[in-house]
Amino acid sequence: MSGTTLNCRQLNGGYTMNYKTCSKCGITKPVSEFTALRGAYRPECNECRRPAASDSQQKARLKKRRDSGLLDDEMRCVRCGEAKPRGEFTNPAGNLRRNGVCLFCSSKAELDRLIKNAESRLARNLAAVQKYQAVIDDETQTPKRRGTAKSNLKVSQAKIEAIKLELAELRKSGV
Repeated sequence: MSGTTLNCRQLNGGYTMNYKTCSKCGITKPVSEFTALRGAYRPECNECRRPAASDSQQKARLKKRRDSGLLDDEMRCVRCGEAKPRGEFTNPAGNLRRNGVCLFCSSKAELDRLIKNAESRLARNLAAVQKYQAVIDDETQTPKRRGTAKSNLKVSQAKIEAIKLELAELRKSGV
């Protein structure tokens, strides 16, 4: 009777429930405790199958690690390709798993992002200065609008100086 599927139509007032006998433990269980496989069910129940699956996954991980030439406490960075100790990899948002980017590459990417952001802000403020200067130089503009443009010009020029200092510090820290 091992591995066969049984139909029990008398249960629960005519409700049909399928049962199957596990090929490993020999216990007859509902088919809900078996994994569906190509329109049928696996011969062993999920409870008997789980330890074997975790063993084979562990063996595959060990083989992959052995083939990669890494030590047990090492990982390979996906950006620079270097093998480094696990402690040199980021641990995002308190997640138990480490992502594949080392701290050096991660901080370099963050620095690049900060520099790009500062350069973008600098370009926007330089364009604003040109716009405000054009309004100030235009004699047809009202005195109120020219006065507003002058004050906005001073603010933008101050922002430009602050951004230039920030960029200099960022670039100096990246070297």
